[in-house]
Amino acid sequence: MRLFTIALVLFALPLAAELDTGTQFAVAIEDSDVEKVKALLEGGAAADTWIDYGENDITPLMKAANDGEADIVKVLLEAGANVNAQGQGGKETALQNAVGSGHAAIVKLLLDAKADLSLRNTFGFNAFTTAVSAGNREIAESLLAAGAKIDDGAHTLTPLMFAVSARSPEMVQWLASKGANVNAGVKEGGQTALNLAILNADADMVKTLIDLKVNVNAKMVDGTTPLKAAQKGDQDDIVALLKAAGAK
Repeated sequence: MRLFTIALVLFALPLAAELDTGTQFAVAIEDSDVEKVKALLEGGAAADTWIDYGENDITPLMKAANDGEADIVKVLLEAGANVNAQGQGGKETALQNAVGSGHAAIVKLLLDAKADLSLRNTFGFNAFTTAVSAGNREIAESLLAAGAKIDDGAHTLTPLMFAVSARSPEMVQWLASKGANVNAGVKEGGQTALNLAILNADADMVKTLIDLKVNVNAKMVDGTTPLKAAQKGDQDDIVALLKAAGAK
């Protein structure tokens, strides 16, 4: 029995040694093993060693931020990890990963380390847009306090528009209270928050926007007004709300 046990140990040793450095970081992070991460760094491993996930390679900091490992995030930052490195696939940063996973404490750590709020992933989202789309007001507030731009969204859609699409009137009200433009897109004749609410047949959101003094007569590029859009969709409740607000 003892010989069999020794054989198993000897067999396992080469397997562990075959793990590349990136994989060793990944395993340590998944095991919440702060000491192993420290040992890798003290042994000469770079803090920004790539962890191989095929086309979506990420750094240990990105993974630790995504996984909610605050202590490991601290260790990696102290070791000089690049807080603004972007993944090789979706271009997410450690900050975007922390925001997307809802790890407020790690978001603060990364902001204190001067994480760049303007960086975008391949979908055009920055950290603030991600927080708003996820409905995470606590994180959105911390990002705004750190300098995030209230109307800086993605693909011509502002954060407020994403909150409309997410059917979150509370987030819309909060953004407006912080200075978000409820009429963004009106001058260009393009998509607006009100158009999106009508498209979603979301009467509660339409009322929220009306209360926030949205332009109920803003035309799309093709000349369609919010009222015409609602009438075309047979949205009688929204038509009534728009007419009461002066829509024509």
